[in-house]
Amino acid sequence: MSTTSRRRIVLYYPKLADDQGPNPPGTDVLPLSVLQIAGWPLRDGYEVVVVDGNLHAGDEAHRRVLEACEGALLLGVTGILGYQVLDGMRCAERARAKYPRLPRVVGGWFAAVTPGLHLEGGRYDAVVHGQVSGARARSCARRRARSSAGSRSPIVPGS
Repeated sequence: MSTTSRRRIVLYYPKLADDQGPNPPGTDVLPLSVLQIAGWPLRDGYEVVVVDGNLHAGDEAHRRVLEACEGALLLGVTGILGYQVLDGMRCAERARAKYPRLPRVVGGWFAAVTPGLHLEGGRYDAVVHGQVSGARARSCARRRARSSAGSRSPIVPGS
């Protein structure tokens, strides 16, 4: 992937099921939550890379996320529950190992009700609690970009 001077945000929609399990993920579910979130940074001039884990076999989705994270400002991951949460955590941990300074943010139903699980061990830097509007997401991105350390809350309220 070529590097660009545009600011890049990477959004990952984790696999809904394990490829090796009895019910492999289908390709008929659109990552609507991630696509909705992608709109505000695109409008503000960011480059947005969306990786849908359900479209790729094995570790290919994680490989694509890691490739896109080179030079990125942020990795955002969603997850409702079940295998999707596990796949998202695994991808975030791989991103942390390769790019330790890259902020990792998680949102979605399960993250909102179990923020401690997602924050323990440094898997993620922040949990978005509730739905994210464009204005809230821009505010969070600006706050994160300005703050390199300090006592900010890792739980970011949604709209």
